[in-house]
Amino acid sequence: MIQNFVLVISYLGVLLFGGCFGRDGAKPRVGVDANDTYIFVQLTDNHLGLNPKNSIVTERLVQAINNYETQHPIEFISITGDLVSDAKYDAALGDFRSIRSKSNYPVYVVAGNNEFDLHSAGKINSDGVERNAKTWKENFGEFNYCVDIRNVRFVFISLECLVYGVNIQGCDIYKWLDAKLNEARSCDKHIIIFTHTPVVKNYYEGKLTSPYREQEYERLKKLLNEYHVAAVIAGHFHFEELDMLGDVPVYVCPSSVDFECGRGRFRVYEYDADKNILKYKTFEIQ
Repeated sequence: MIQNFVLVISYLGVLLFGGCFGRDGAKPRVGVDANDTYIFVQLTDNHLGLNPKNSIVTERLVQAINNYETQHPIEFISITGDLVSDAKYDAALGDFRSIRSKSNYPVYVVAGNNEFDLHSAGKINSDGVERNAKTWKENFGEFNYCVDIRNVRFVFISLECLVYGVNIQGCDIYKWLDAKLNEARSCDKHIIIFTHTPVVKNYYEGKLTSPYREQEYERLKKLLNEYHVAAVIAGHFHFEELDMLGDVPVYVCPSSVDFECGRGRFRVYEYDADKNILKYKTFEIQ
């Protein structure tokens, strides 16, 4: 029971991975626990530094997650980008360190466009982007990394360099991603990817478009389907969405902080790796 919070289950999503969604031709793993279940939580687009209220709501969200009761233990909390608003690190970092210290679980963060102060592909301050990238690395470490938990590889990756066409990371992002996915496949691990900007197409200003340039969208689509990625989990849009990238489902979580009314949201995922089933619930606190 979560105490001192009003919770509302706002949405329940369930997607069964079978047939064309499964790992084609994959053999059953030997010795897999019949209850190979993973619980993890998503926060996104907290925009710390924008105003004091966002930090207060984020701290209350962490408290709610700490009090959330599950049949299986929570593995971690993921923050899928825009933790910091408009690269206001001076205003955000102190609050984030305090909030993170109160979490009962590991917290893994992905860099979004706000961490670099990227908002328009045609208006990019290269010096500012480089400075913000340096600040990120000094405080959070690598932009891209993997966390292996039993039979699942969780990949945390910032794809903003592809969205905005800038060289932020100083590496070949496709080469890095291909290598990490290939490692996971060689160990017969399921793969779940966390990023900020969803690799999807939706209607924006009256036309179907993607945040990614067409060649980047198609290349990511091909790569993720080749490795039978179980799911992509993202934020950025500030609204709820479930879409498909070929046979790969893309889950988009709404912003964890409602800028108007001060409500908070967190999403709890439950992944059954043995059955290849992913489901989630989104909760609100008031």
